[in-house]
Amino acid sequence: MQRHCSNWIQSYVQLTSKNEAPTIYHEWAAIFAISSAMRRKCCLRWADRYIYPNMYIVFVGPPAIGKNTAMMYPDRFLRTLNIPRSSAFITKEALIGAMERQTTEVDLGYTIEKHCTFSILSEEFSVFIGQQNPGLMNMLTDWFDNKEEWSYETKTAGTNKLQNVFISLLGGATQQSIGAMFPDNLMIGTGFASRIIFVYADKKSKFLPFPVFTEDDKILEQQLLQDLEQIAGLRGIYQPTQDFIRFWLVFAEAQQSEQVFPPYAESKFEGYLGRRDLHIRKLAMIIRAAKSNDFEITEEDIMDALTLLKRTEIEMVKTFGQLGQSKHASVLTNILALLSRQKVTEVHILYQRYMLDASVDEINAMLEGFCAMKKCRWTTLDKTKIEYIGG
Repeated sequence: MQRHCSNWIQSYVQLTSKNEAPTIYHEWAAIFAISSAMRRKCCLRWADRYIYPNMYIVFVGPPAIGKNTAMMYPDRFLRTLNIPRSSAFITKEALIGAMERQTTEVDLGYTIEKHCTFSILSEEFSVFIGQQNPGLMNMLTDWFDNKEEWSYETKTAGTNKLQNVFISLLGGATQQSIGAMFPDNLMIGTGFASRIIFVYADKKSKFLPFPVFTEDDKILEQQLLQDLEQIAGLRGIYQPTQDFIRFWLVFAEAQQSEQVFPPYAESKFEGYLGRRDLHIRKLAMIIRAAKSNDFEITEEDIMDALTLLKRTEIEMVKTFGQLGQSKHASVLTNILALLSRQKVTEVHILYQRYMLDASVDEINAMLEGFCAMKKCRWTTLDKTKIEYIGG
């Protein structure tokens, strides 16, 4: 059956342009929706293993920026298509039990398997995870790797067993809640966090005082839902084309020599960087499914995946601004975010806003540091105004 939309992700972004949430959130919400629809019925054969299109995605940004808004359509679409999902803040044991009950037999065309498929949507990711909760983090780490068999022994209720696990996750968090969830020594270098794509934004995409949802928008929403239903019916093994293979060989060699790493090299990102190529291959599968019902992944698909990931990685480092060693790390991060929004700021405004968090001398030292890093410059000789210039 022919699709309504030539590119599901682009059409989804068009539909969601009628709200103020950051566009980058909507792009990754579309990725999550497709991932959840594909489930374990689709995979990429890579040597002696299979790679599945499940992803862990967390929107990070200040309150009221639109994280919950960006999660609205994926939740609605998955509910309409009866794809197993959870948006409630339930206990670890309750989540395992719900997943066990959702285990179903799936006809893959060449064999029948029992699959445990679940999509987790959590508007308050920190509430779902809890503060410094290694037990749940370890469990989610195991599930990301698509275990064929996974068991959990309880003290009183026996053993829960899950077969052919497939979990996709979409959550929302602030920098502060990320800092509360993870102690410094459990950050990106750990198994769980390195499996997450942290999507950071600190500005809304636009100002819409009175958004209008037209008849054309309603038609597009239905077309997206019908196309997603087609995607949910896909089953098969993706095969890379020759142009994909040629591109990947060059890319992998460059990444091995650290020529194509993201614009940061802090040790806390070593775990993420070690799995970056896995994220890219998962993304390429999802992007192919957004365009076509066939099972060939092309050079164009892998380049589209890289482009999206690179744009996301530029801002990703800001997710962890609350984890610095300085007692003023959060103040410094918040001031820099405010400067980037305002462009030119009168310094007395910063003194007033952060008077309970830092002294005038401490704020002045932060501003001098921004200037030394070429992120800002003074616009007056008396240093009463400062301009954000990026960098």
